[in-house]
Amino acid sequence: MTEARHKRIWVLFFKLYATFHLKRKFFDVRYHIEGNTLPKTSHGRPVLIVSNHFSFWDGFIHMLFVHKLFKKRIFIMMLQEQLQRHPFLRYGGCFSVNRGRRDVVESLRYGCKVLEDKANALLIFPQGEVSSLYTANFRFMKGAAYLANNSPGSHVWMNVNLVNYFSQKKPLLNIYLKRFHGELSMLESEFNSFAQECREKESPEVNGDKLI
Repeated sequence: MTEARHKRIWVLFFKLYATFHLKRKFFDVRYHIEGNTLPKTSHGRPVLIVSNHFSFWDGFIHMLFVHKLFKKRIFIMMLQEQLQRHPFLRYGGCFSVNRGRRDVVESLRYGCKVLEDKANALLIFPQGEVSSLYTANFRFMKGAAYLANNSPGSHVWMNVNLVNYFSQKKPLLNIYLKRFHGELSMLESEFNSFAQECREKESPEVNGDKLI
């Protein structure tokens, strides 16, 4: 596997790149925190973020809100073939997983090691691939449960990102966050319920705080 190698100059570049392009691509970028549980409650714990994967921009979106809301260093698990095409991404926190091979265990163990440090946040896309924004029923791969079960000191956060145009020329990006408190065996079903709730809330009037 390919491990992450954070380099300050690259992290700064990715933040500036993300901010510049997201401001150009979207009419507005807002975040919404469900359940009145602020991310600052996780400042003393490592964080595992479980998110939908719908676009090229996902990692950049997460980098910005993890730094702003959680104040942590982000690690992102991505497929080996994708990281091989863009090897510089490892300097922003990406590391590889080779799905379907035995060395997937090495990547999961590395992820657990990341979650031993309270300064870290680990982002995973448990469906294992890019899927449509219109996906109504996410199927999680086993890696999500492994990471959650083997990182008992971590706080698990569910994240759903949705895009809609409404009456604007550019789309609105809404970032929804909710702390997961249930039994880990229920993570997949709770995520699907949360995703449905987020879709039902989508409207041009929905309240939210600006990310950028």
